[in-house]
Amino acid sequence: MIGKFAEKIDNPSVVTNILKNWVNDENVKEIFEKHNIDANTFLSNFGIKILDYFVLIFTGKVEIGNCPYIEKFLEYLEEIHITVGELFLICSGLKKSILTYVLDEDFSNEEKKKLFEEIYRIFDKNLAGVLNKFIDKNF
Repeated sequence: MIGKFAEKIDNPSVVTNILKNWVNDENVKEIFEKHNIDANTFLSNFGIKILDYFVLIFTGKVEIGNCPYIEKFLEYLEEIHITVGELFLICSGLKKSILTYVLDEDFSNEEKKKLFEEIYRIFDKNLAGVLNKFIDKNF
């Protein structure tokens, strides 16, 4: 089932849709407007790479917590004075976008339940690491 999900999500049109939904999330849009972040620039520099990393976790090619783009992402966020709460909301926007994709796809209810559990586990574990790094850099 995880393989089926990874195969489906590793598709340019699916990736585009997930990314578009991410930056159009109400909380994410508010943060981007507040800090004058261009959504397309964000997606090109960080979003696509972060989503690719997520797909690699699902395919078992990388471990949770070893995203090479997080350091650059955190440096960027530090430059524009993003708060810990805003970082949380940006990351949550991606999780919400992926979960919405799962809901809209033709997975069985049992598959959706298992995917939700796995997506939450991966995101929560990864987010905890990102927040710890962010706090270490800024406090």
